[in-house]
Amino acid sequence: MLAQGMLAIWSDVAPESETDYLHWLTREHAAERVSTAGFLGVRVFRTMDFDIRRYFILYELESPSALSSDDYVNKLNNPTPWSQRIMPTLKNFVRGGGAVIARSGLGRGGFAGAVAIDDTQIAAAELSILKLSSTDRISSACLLKVDNAKTSIATRE
Repeated sequence: MLAQGMLAIWSDVAPESETDYLHWLTREHAAERVSTAGFLGVRVFRTMDFDIRRYFILYELESPSALSSDDYVNKLNNPTPWSQRIMPTLKNFVRGGGAVIARSGLGRGGFAGAVAIDDTQIAAAELSILKLSSTDRISSACLLKVDNAKTSIATRE
């Protein structure tokens, strides 16, 4: 099944917190999220600028409705002790989730390039997806439209 929704998260981690963050992310948090109804998988990327510890986490969702599901909101409102310790340490935190409105290619490369666009650029971006995924060394491309209502639900996390 191809994901019909996605949740993208960016954050910076202080050097002294990076090991704890990665242990939390890979040993607890990712597994907890992927066990959530409607969450299909997760990929974690790190910036290639090694002076900055910026991470991009991309969750694949059955549909955007997973973002407002009882299961997911319940987990957000009941963060684990480890999550309660990690979340306040994250800087430049950005979260956006919604529908996949265009995709091309089936690959799952080892690198990701994320580009934020505004609503006036969506039509042009949709046309660019096919061309982009046929470019050398690009295995796939997709366009996510953020649903601010689902992404900004107030929770304890």
